[in-house]
Order: sequence, then C-alpha cells, then structure tokens
Amino acid sequence: MASEVFRHAVAIIIPAYNEEIPMAKVIEDFHRIRPDAYIVVVDNASKDKTASIAQETLQRLGASGRVLSYNLQGKGFAVRHAFREIDAEIYVMVDGDDTYSAADLPILLGPVQAGDYDMVTGDRLHVYRNTSARKFHYLGNLWVSTIINVFFRSQIHDIFSGYRVFHRKFIKNFPILSRGFELETEITLHALSNHYRICEIPIAYQDRQAGSVSKLNTFSDGFKIIRLVFSLFRLYYPLRFFSWIGLSCIAVGLFLGVPVVTYFLGTGLVPRVPTAILVAILEIVGILCVGLGLILDTVIKLNQRQAELWRLN
Repeated sequence: MASEVFRHAVAIIIPAYNEEIPMAKVIEDFHRIRPDAYIVVVDNASKDKTASIAQETLQRLGASGRVLSYNLQGKGFAVRHAFREIDAEIYVMVDGDDTYSAADLPILLGPVQAGDYDMVTGDRLHVYRNTSARKFHYLGNLWVSTIINVFFRSQIHDIFSGYRVFHRKFIKNFPILSRGFELETEITLHALSNHYRICEIPIAYQDRQAGSVSKLNTFSDGFKIIRLVFSLFRLYYPLRFFSWIGLSCIAVGLFLGVPVVTYFLGTGLVPRVPTAILVAILEIVGILCVGLGLILDTVIKLNQRQAELWRLN
C-alpha cells in the first residue's frame, strides 16, 4: 500500500487485535477530544469484527482516518506498519482496549507540540501501586524499570506504558525490531541510547470493559522483554556489557589462581592441575571479552557518528 502523500498534524495510531467490544468507544473518545486528528486503527489479524466496527465508527463520526490491516501477528509488527504508512508531524500511540483515557491526550501532546520533548509517556505507576488487582503488574514494571535504570543510568518509571506521544523525527529515525509486547521497552531503550528528550506524565488508567480480554501473557512476554533488555544493552553499550563479563572471569580466575601461584612460588610444584588450567582459560576469556568490548564500542561510536551526520543532512 502506498504511503500517505501529505503530512497530518496529529496521527493517532491504535493497534488492535480482537478488540470489537471497546473499539467504537476508543475511536469516539479520541475523536471527541481531538476532532482534527487523523485516527488510524491497525487491525492485527483480528478474528472478530474489530476492523469493520472501526471503519463504521470512523464513517459515522465523519472522522478523518483509516483502517489498516496487517496479518503478521504482533503489536510490534502492527505499529511498525502504521509508522511506515502514515506521515504526520506528531504521532500518538495508544492501545485499543479502552484502558487509557482520551482525556489525558492534551497534557501528553503539549510538551511535544511545544518542542520541549521528543517523546512523552503516560505514567500509570501511581495507579498500579494503589490498585491491589494490579500489584503483580506494578512489581514487574518496577523490576524491569530498575534493571534498565541501572544499565542505562536513567530514571524511567513506567517502562510498559502503551500511551505515548512522539515527534516525527523520533519515529522516522526508529527502526522497530520487536514483534510483540516488547515494543514499549524497545521504544524506551532507543530513546535512552540515542539521547532523545523524554519525559513521563501521570495519567489515569482503568480496567478493561466486561468481555474484553487482555492478550498479554505475563510470563512468556515478560521473558521476551528481559531478553530484549540484555540484547539491546549488548548492542548499544558493548564495552560495559563485555567488560562486566570479562572482568568477572578475570576476578574468578584470580580468586582460584592465587593459592595455586602461591604454592608454586614456594615449592616449585603445580598443585591441582585442573584448577590451574581453568584459571588460565578464565583469564584468557576475560581478556578476550574486554578486548571485544573495546572493538565493538569503537564500531558503535562510528555508526552513531554516521547516523547523526545522516540526520543533520
């Protein structure tokens, strides 16, 4: 499908999979708050009437927008398709399950429209903290956010929020690699590693409508997110990643090797030959990891320099 030939001021991207129950209300709410916005519903291979309800609602409201279809299952696929197809000055990404309030859109749009930030995220942390039904979600969010804040030296709160506003330059320089619900984590790590201006604003959050079911699998999707965090940390900060591994090997080797060396210096004999071999292997692996980290860090910095020059041009 050909890309849009003109640019919209604000495009609201709504990825949806089997959301026929809340879909009409989501479109109505956002159209009421921002009637000039271009509303795009991305039907991600739904098996219900999500696409037809979205189309009927847009037509009934006389709203500017369209329904896109993408058959590869996964939120990452759906959002990437929308970002490629739609040309806008400001992008809003929001889930189609009616858990986010359209009333919060103006406060999220403001900082991006003013040019103060490249990405604004709706922070649900206070809702998760104070709602007993979502204690597990809050703890999982807190745990992953803590890992990211330690690795990337940041102060992110709600890493999994699906309600975000982006400036055009952020979207057009963001290669989405994730397939599913790890998308939000990838977005945040891309923003941190490329030094975009980001902020979080507290928002309201509500339960799904009766009959609407979450597609998120806590354990399998959680594992994918953790794996993504380590993968991107290795990609963006190879020196730190491989240095930690290398220095850990060297430290363990020294711990095991000191008694062996001490005994050898005193007697001229090598006790526990297998231990001595293990120490040698650990030291070699450690030095190689640190060297690999230095080489990859140089490559990454050169690539970042080229990317920045490309953006300037």
